Amino acid sequence: MIYSELENKSIALLIWNTEKEDDAHVYLGRLRQESDNVIWFNEEKNWCVSLDAEQLDDLTVVPADMKEIFLAADYFISLSMSILPNGDSQGFLPTGMKWH
Repeated sequence: MIYSELENKSIALLIWNTEKEDDAHVYLGRLRQESDNVIWFNEEKNWCVSLDAEQLDDLTVVPADMKEIFLAADYFISLSMSILPNGDSQGFLPTGMKWH
């Protein structure tokens, strides 16, 4: 999907907890372009997640009957979150996100 088509659209992240079955949260944000990167950001919590071209292609229009679940977002993407292996953060980007 082309960034210009997503500009000013609301984007929900459906984040799955890989440590616990059927544990997911939905977070609302928008996309912005920073240099060559597209970033999903949530201003309220100051969270940023870099999305690559493949992830942008995975963005899905939120069906009308799912708008409430996806916080009235225009699009959503499903991602997963897990504990860093042995505290090793090499190769991972900080997002500021924490599981509640």
